[in-house]
Amino acid sequence: MNANAHTKQIINGSMFEIDNSRGTFKEVRGNSETTISRTSYSFDIETTLNRQTECTFMYVGQLAVNETCYIFRKWDDILNAIEQIYNDGNETNKTNIIWIANLGYEMSFMLPRLAKHFKDKATLDVFADSPRHPIFVRLVNESGTYCVEFRDTLRVSGLNLRNTAKNYCKTQKLEMEYSEMRNSRTNISNIIDTCNLIYK
Repeated sequence: MNANAHTKQIINGSMFEIDNSRGTFKEVRGNSETTISRTSYSFDIETTLNRQTECTFMYVGQLAVNETCYIFRKWDDILNAIEQIYNDGNETNKTNIIWIANLGYEMSFMLPRLAKHFKDKATLDVFADSPRHPIFVRLVNESGTYCVEFRDTLRVSGLNLRNTAKNYCKTQKLEMEYSEMRNSRTNISNIIDTCNLIYK
């Protein structure tokens, strides 16, 4: 997809594309074998809290596919992109893993939306060790393939996002002023400019 696989790109989410250039591998557990995509997917939302109503809402979502980061401003666009990833897994009988830092927090926003969006397309499978602490969330097709599996990076690393970035990444966690009120129409060009500087 990218001419230079080492160059990060920031792209509007309406241009979302699947990238299967990295192929797959087999994951064997006991007598079962699962085909896993090597495509690197990660997802994050930025939220803001209205102190008067105590309501929290998303104002920007980011879905990275290998070296490309797609920026979304609306839930419908995010869900449509996840549906493309699901369809890719469904058509090729494989699992696409989407990594999320602090899966429980993101899923507090996503679970009801995933359930509604996929109600006629997939079964939602959630495995948690306590309320609001899922270990994984899966979108399963009718033949039992986990076409999409959301996994928690913090569970794997045992580190918070800042320390995970310090220990394992070339880029670092972007510090933001979270008390500032934002919504889906808020200008985020400064965030995108900062990300483009970090990624180069």
